[in-house]
Amino acid sequence: MSREELSAAAAPVLFVRKPNGGLRFCCDYRALNNLAKAKWFTKLDVVAAFHKIRMAPGHEGKTAFRTRFGLYEWLVCPFGLSGAPASFQRYMNSVLREWLDDFVTAYLDDVLIYSSGSKADHEAKVRRVLQALADAGLHLDPAKCEKGIACDPEKQRAIREWEAPTTVKGVRSFLGFANYYRIFIPDYAKITQSLDALLKKGTAFHWGRAENEAFQELKRRFCESPVLKQWDPSLPTFLETDCSGYALGGVLSQEGPDGRRHACAFFSKRLSPAEYNYPIHDKEMLAIMRCLDNWNAELRSCGPFTILTDHRNLAELSQFDFKLEYRPGSEAVVPDALSRREQDKPQGIDDEREQGRMIQLIPDSAIPSSTRACINAMSSDCSEASTLPKMKVFEPIRQSASRACLPALAGPEDPDFRMCDRRRQKADIQRPYLVA
Repeated sequence: MSREELSAAAAPVLFVRKPNGGLRFCCDYRALNNLAKAKWFTKLDVVAAFHKIRMAPGHEGKTAFRTRFGLYEWLVCPFGLSGAPASFQRYMNSVLREWLDDFVTAYLDDVLIYSSGSKADHEAKVRRVLQALADAGLHLDPAKCEKGIACDPEKQRAIREWEAPTTVKGVRSFLGFANYYRIFIPDYAKITQSLDALLKKGTAFHWGRAENEAFQELKRRFCESPVLKQWDPSLPTFLETDCSGYALGGVLSQEGPDGRRHACAFFSKRLSPAEYNYPIHDKEMLAIMRCLDNWNAELRSCGPFTILTDHRNLAELSQFDFKLEYRPGSEAVVPDALSRREQDKPQGIDDEREQGRMIQLIPDSAIPSSTRACINAMSSDCSEASTLPKMKVFEPIRQSASRACLPALAGPEDPDFRMCDRRRQKADIQRPYLVA
């Protein structure tokens, strides 16, 4: 039900007596609930917070500390006293009591102002809080005050003027800088794939056309980054997903009052070596699962939402109202038996369901001479020969011959290479056909 966590924020807990005498564990989420529909946020940081509290007269000597110039004692509250945080928290609550849990909350020296109205309304609330802090003798550190994460125009200028790296260290430095803003960039993992490859151990640095195009595209995306909208669980929600051959991505968006969909967040992730070999329909499903996991909290807090995908089978399922429930395969006795009837199994390689599944096209020049000699010694009489007038068709191929072809197989990106069945990535499959 719960697990230990290190979080930047937490809710207080309390116990309520049950009618039967037991205790009910409760979390006070009022502060969190107040933030749910807020659109504007301002964070303030108080300078030297504890030093704004005067030590109680007669107790200054308890704070004495020694130096080579002699003993000194604090007239104000120093950092390090166990009671200092609680004392300062009481002081902050007294200063902001009028607006606490309405549009402002304070935790020690951090003050958060939030509102769901217009920008002008939020600015008016900020001025009221600033005046209250000034009247209490509290000062703020502008460098630590925040307005939320946004692409800094100065940072954008730095990116525009960033020259292409000439070393691995330079690539790592650029990607480390860019990674902080990746939530603003759609398809971030897809764009940076060629740059990430340069960081792999043992890879020689080579800055070619692909790397430069990725570098320039990433710089362009930074300077044209869209504005992310504040998440609102009451609005119609859409999850758009897609997967290429090497990365997956998604967009969490919501329909605003203007009837248009606005992006709330972006997600992208490179495929692992195992995921890279998935068939395309499995990759599309993986993209949906990864996005659901990434935005788990948001999607659980809203009502029914729409998933937009080019996974055709899932689109067909959307017309039905059903509930998904996991069941181990060992318990699927009846459907398992119906799917494994003897008369439904392919009856040898002549079965029409096997045709086209095991055909591998290999450039004639890619076949090693030793393998060619082995193949030429076999019979080339095959019924498919008439349909392939410019090719030699050999069937069957011995396991040893097909294994010898493996080093000659080109990758999927090679235009001379086509895999008819992507599930069968090797040549040494059951009685394959080799067309050369």
